[in-house]
Parts: sequence; structure tokens; C-alpha cells
Amino acid sequence: MNVAYSIASYQLDIGFGGGVESVPIQYINNLADGEKVSEEVFNNSKAANWIIPIEITPENVAEQFKIDRKSQDSLANDSRRKAAAAQKNGWSKDEIVPVQTKIKINQAI
Repeated sequence: MNVAYSIASYQLDIGFGGGVESVPIQYINNLADGEKVSEEVFNNSKAANWIIPIEITPENVAEQFKIDRKSQDSLANDSRRKAAAAQKNGWSKDEIVPVQTKIKINQAI
């Protein structure tokens, strides 16, 4: 569900959105190896579409939405700079909370 859309279309009064950066953990633990991914992922077209290396995404955005790499990289750099400033100044201290998790290495993704 897209929280922003749901609020804008009056389907929700309030919502919660979250996310996690998992690419580095996948690479560190070598979990992105296609040989280690459950066959069920490839049998489901929606799940299979998520198996795209992070390096390919900007190329797809450039092609599909006609947004050149320089513009994407500039936006990403500005976004990271603003996020760092917000954290440094304590502006996001109530929005960013630590969450402990356990990674089960031998479990299929």
C-alpha cells in the first residue's frame, strides 16, 4: 500500500511508512547470489521483478522516465546531504529509530 497516496485520496487519515537498506548486508553475506535464492521467488513474477542489481536501477529510470544519470546522481547527492544535516542537527531524531533484527544466514530468501 502506498501510504502517501492513501492519505491523499482520503483512504487513510494517518499512516506509517518504513524501509530498510539491505543491499550491503546482502552483499556482505553473499545472499544476492542467484543460486542461493529460493526457486519460489523466480516462479512469482512480482517477486522475480525485485531481483534487479542496484546498479541497474538508474539505467532503467533513465530509459523509462527520461531522467539522465547526472540528474539522478545530483538528486541522490542532495538527498544524502540533507539527510546527514537533519541527523546532525537532531531534526530527525524522533523519526529514525534503531531496530534490532536477526539474520538467518541458512534460510532461503
